[in-house]
Amino acid sequence: KQWYQRRVAITAGILCSGKVYYDLLEERANRGLEDSIAITRIEQINPFPHALIDSELNRYAPGTQISWVQEEHKNAGAWTHVKPRLENHLTGDIHCGYHGREPAASAATGNKKLHKTEYKKMMDDSFAL
Repeated sequence: KQWYQRRVAITAGILCSGKVYYDLLEERANRGLEDSIAITRIEQINPFPHALIDSELNRYAPGTQISWVQEEHKNAGAWTHVKPRLENHLTGDIHCGYHGREPAASAATGNKKLHKTEYKKMMDDSFAL
């Protein structure tokens, strides 16, 4: 029953799709933020799950920051599809941002050190309160 109650202690909500969900869960636990940041995995983005998004966003208190997080580059993942659809569900007090890799022409950096740096930045940005 607690799952359906309004999340008043939550200060931020993360929406994502795919494998990055498990990385976000692990990182949230490592940072001790289980009580302040909610993570919702959206498995089907087309057709867009409008009812799911409405029910999820209605549980957050006014002023909660919502973020879409994806491992892919900004121009390669689901963000361009999800962003306009999410905006239709946001009230004046809830805003949605993006956390992930910056746009790039290539799907991979080709450099393991750069990949790890980008990934760490994505995690840091996702959990910055």
